[in-house]
Amino acid sequence: MEVLEGLVGILVSVSFFAAILLSLYFYFRARTQEHLAMIEKGFNPKESVSKANGSLRSLKTGILLMGVALGTFFGYLVAKFTIVNGVIAYFMMILLLGGIALIFTYYIESKIRSQKN
Repeated sequence: MEVLEGLVGILVSVSFFAAILLSLYFYFRARTQEHLAMIEKGFNPKESVSKANGSLRSLKTGILLMGVALGTFFGYLVAKFTIVNGVIAYFMMILLLGGIALIFTYYIESKIRSQKN
């Protein structure tokens, strides 16, 4: 049984890193195909990303990370003061507050874009 448990641990670790590598491969492959399609249509891929888009991306990342931090904190509180399992409480609150943060940034971005137009 000990050998089987060790094998499962190794298999999970290898699968985790394989999933990360496959995700990166498909991301860069799709980005390359997108750039090639833009070049075929006469656009410059480097000019398509504006400076405003970069600042909005920073805003989105910052608010998302704040949501994840708050989710971790509230997950701790839920796990400490309720009968909910700790792992479930952490994941539940991180996903909930991370999603709320993304919805919040959507509304902020739409206001910023409407003010520019």
